[in-house]
Amino acid sequence: LPFAWDRVYTPTGAWEDPWSAFFGYTGGKTRSYTEQKTPAWEAADVPDTGYPDGLIAEAAIQELRTLKDGPFFLGVGFYKPHLPFCAPKKYWDMYDRKAIPLPEHPDPPKNVDLGISLHRNGELTGNYAALNRPEEATEEETRLLRHGYFACVSYVDAQIGKVLEELDRLGLRDNTLVVVWGDHGWHLGDLYVWGKHTTFDFSLRSALILSPPGAGRNGRHIAEPVEAVDLYPTLADYCGLKAPAHLDGISWRPTLEHGSAMEKNGAYGYWKKGKHTAVSLRTPEYRIVEWKDATGTVVQTELYDHKTDPHETVNVAEAHPEVVAMLRRML
Repeated sequence: LPFAWDRVYTPTGAWEDPWSAFFGYTGGKTRSYTEQKTPAWEAADVPDTGYPDGLIAEAAIQELRTLKDGPFFLGVGFYKPHLPFCAPKKYWDMYDRKAIPLPEHPDPPKNVDLGISLHRNGELTGNYAALNRPEEATEEETRLLRHGYFACVSYVDAQIGKVLEELDRLGLRDNTLVVVWGDHGWHLGDLYVWGKHTTFDFSLRSALILSPPGAGRNGRHIAEPVEAVDLYPTLADYCGLKAPAHLDGISWRPTLEHGSAMEKNGAYGYWKKGKHTAVSLRTPEYRIVEWKDATGTVVQTELYDHKTDPHETVNVAEAHPEVVAMLRRML
């Protein structure tokens, strides 16, 4: 993003360049780009800095020490829990693999064209040695991959903790707004899918935690859908800046501080798969997804009732045409 930042860099250590670090295994190794695929996971007995995210946390701490005496905006981009599921062994040891729950809803959703709504796990199976038969993942394979994802979440959680501890040590927590923000969710064998690239809640729902100055530990959970485009106007609001009038997003501050309702329809999503394009709207009660072909013709409509089916397992569009009509107008 030219001119968006004063300075951008990634500590690369033994991996030498950011792309290799993104897909880093221990010792400077990276994902294979040959027909000989690398494993989808690794659990080396190394310190946190034995994988790239540990180096990123250290660099963030150094930046805080440099920036502490004036106003600053610091973006810290961690890789995990992105594939490959590589994390120090101590984070794997936090979990008993036999006790890791299997997906609650492993079967494909009902009443949809699977060729349109789902994919065959290309990001996982196309790049890594992971599942022998993607359409029939065994219990052992499923628990292993979920174990790796859980370990990576705990690993990056610890790195975030190090940065927050430094914020406290420098006495900056009371006048710094902190956002923990993930860019997407992930199917872990849910609804017949391993990965993202769908319009289901498993894929589109992402981590989002906002800690304003002086918020303390008594947080407020907002159950209403919010969007990534709301983040900028929210930061502007807390910084006393007037956001441009043309923005699609709105500030969360009134909801966070006073519990007032979000003044928007819901959260919009978009995905393009081959010749098909999808737009999605998630409201507190429903998700609607409308798929169109290359001519702009609607080829599939999906409706999921989050009051009775929060995991979006059954498309009920045909049973509720009046709800579809209402949400389509909003779309």
